[in-house]
Amino acid sequence: MAVAEQAVVLSIAPASLAEEVSLRNNELILRLVAYSVLLTAAWWMWRGHNAARWFLTLVFGVFGTVSLVLEPLTWIAKGNSVLAWMSSADTESWAIAVFRVLHLLCVLIAVANMFGGTARRHFFGRAAGRVTG
Repeated sequence: MAVAEQAVVLSIAPASLAEEVSLRNNELILRLVAYSVLLTAAWWMWRGHNAARWFLTLVFGVFGTVSLVLEPLTWIAKGNSVLAWMSSADTESWAIAVFRVLHLLCVLIAVANMFGGTARRHFFGRAAGRVTG
């Protein structure tokens, strides 16, 4: 979802795509690093390392969620109206908002699933030597 949101942001950039990518270079590098860390931690979690599950929960579940909601909450705290925004937002703004909400839902569902019954059996079964793979 974050990739889709970023694609929309880049597609509506007033400058050319190359100029916009250049302006957002640091953000894109940070996202690349974050996705690399995310995939590496997910691989370790899949291999049965419980510490990777907690790392993903804290770094991406908590801090990632904060980063998703901080900007909209700050915008509301400054006195802006959600209803006014909804009545005047263009298609691109709606797309970004929808992708952000879907991203947030995906994160919350993923965190819940990392601690569900199947996940507990995955981690504790491996720790006890009952699961192979």
